[in-house]
Amino acid sequence: MYNVLMYFVYVNKIPFFEQFRTDKVTEIIMQNSLWPWESNPKEWNSVLIKSIKVNFVNIVFYSPLVAIPDALIEFNFKMDLQSVPSVTTMLWQIVVFILVAELSFYFIHKILHYPRWYWLHKQHH
Repeated sequence: MYNVLMYFVYVNKIPFFEQFRTDKVTEIIMQNSLWPWESNPKEWNSVLIKSIKVNFVNIVFYSPLVAIPDALIEFNFKMDLQSVPSVTTMLWQIVVFILVAELSFYFIHKILHYPRWYWLHKQHH
């Protein structure tokens, strides 16, 4: 859904989101009222093709790798009111989940900044 929104933003040349970019090139482009595909169409097409390839690989290869094991495991969801956990149980589970998710993201992102792994991560920047 986000990609559809960004397509709409770029096609209609809405500068709101571009003001939050941090790279100098974007700052210069926005001062000259040029969008990335207008200032350097060759590089823009290269990035577009690369993005399409990455999305294709994610959809075609990675999605089944996640979906197949999930489909093979049988879950027995309980739908009765007696099985609903208490509010305190739900709250501590939410807090633990947020902590684990945020700490995992932080440390994985930090590891990706080490020289050995940065080649993989530098596209993010």
